[in-house]
Amino acid sequence: MARRKAEGHCLKLEGSQTVFEAAELQRRLIEFLGTPPPWRVDVTQVEYMDTSCVQLLLAARMHGDAERPFEVIGLSPELNQHLTRINCVL
Repeated sequence: MARRKAEGHCLKLEGSQTVFEAAELQRRLIEFLGTPPPWRVDVTQVEYMDTSCVQLLLAARMHGDAERPFEVIGLSPELNQHLTRINCVL
C-alpha cells in the first residue's frame, strides 16, 4: 500500500494509486481539504495512477479557486502524457 502524509499544505502521494487505494485517497483528500489553503498534492513519488485516483484529484481540484488554490505538482512526463491524451489537466 502506498504511504501518504500531509506536510504543511502539501499532501504527498507515493507508490501506486489505483482503485484499491481510492477509498483511502478519498478519505485523505477530504481531511486535507479541511486544512487552510493553499492545497498542493505532490505526486512526484507516484509510480502508477489509474483513472479512479485521477477522478478523485479532479474532484478535489474543484474546491480550489483564485483565493483558495489547489494544485497537483510533480507529474511525471508519462502521467502528463496520458492525461494529455484524454484531454485532462490536473
